[in-house]
Amino acid sequence: PLPNMEHALFFCWVLASTPPLSGAKFLPPTPTVPAEAEPSHPRCSFAISQHVRNRVEEEILKPAARAGIEAWPAGCPFDPSRDLFQEWRSAGTSANRTTSVGGVCLADYCSVFGVCGNDGEAQDEDKCDSAAITKARQRCDTAVARCFPLSGEVTRRFHAQYSRQKCQVLDCDVLRERRRGHKAAPISVAALLAVLMPVLAAAFAGLVLSVDHSDRALQLLVGSGMASTGAVHGCLQIRETVRAFVGIDRT
Repeated sequence: PLPNMEHALFFCWVLASTPPLSGAKFLPPTPTVPAEAEPSHPRCSFAISQHVRNRVEEEILKPAARAGIEAWPAGCPFDPSRDLFQEWRSAGTSANRTTSVGGVCLADYCSVFGVCGNDGEAQDEDKCDSAAITKARQRCDTAVARCFPLSGEVTRRFHAQYSRQKCQVLDCDVLRERRRGHKAAPISVAALLAVLMPVLAAAFAGLVLSVDHSDRALQLLVGSGMASTGAVHGCLQIRETVRAFVGIDRT
């Protein structure tokens, strides 16, 4: 028991004689800052509005700026300052981010730019709501009229362009036809290749088998300027290589 008491007294003496650490501070751990959340609005999707805004910048604002349009008429929904989320974006990292009171919900124009899906993909034209697409057409016509009045030469040109490219195509029949055209394009290319490949193969076979006729054909191509001498020389080398491989003598 006595040695244990001596050990305890020695330990207490060491603790008492040890000077405190100068300047030592015990700080609580830094709290993790949560990732910035997107703004929410009861009647306007921020995600879809962002997709529309990107399209507006690329397809409307930049072309208009290149044409010399510096200001937008009152009531133009594509004016960046009228964006419902413009104040939220302009606030940067400020904690006082808010949405613009009375601003334009760009998500309402998603049909005009074909980005009504949450991921920004084009909507399926096969599932077309006639009433909704009619409303989108009216909204598009109004926007084009307000942003590009017919009173100016430049704005009149943009008015005609966007009315034709954006508004007039907002029709279920037009959208379905465009969808079918997109689906049919790869098939038509495949069919064209299926027709051309046998023709090209037959032409090459004739080039290999008929020396005299192929020589005259190649001379005709050079004389008409449709083929260079180097290209014809390379073609002749390929022909002779193929003929030697299949065992055909020159006749």
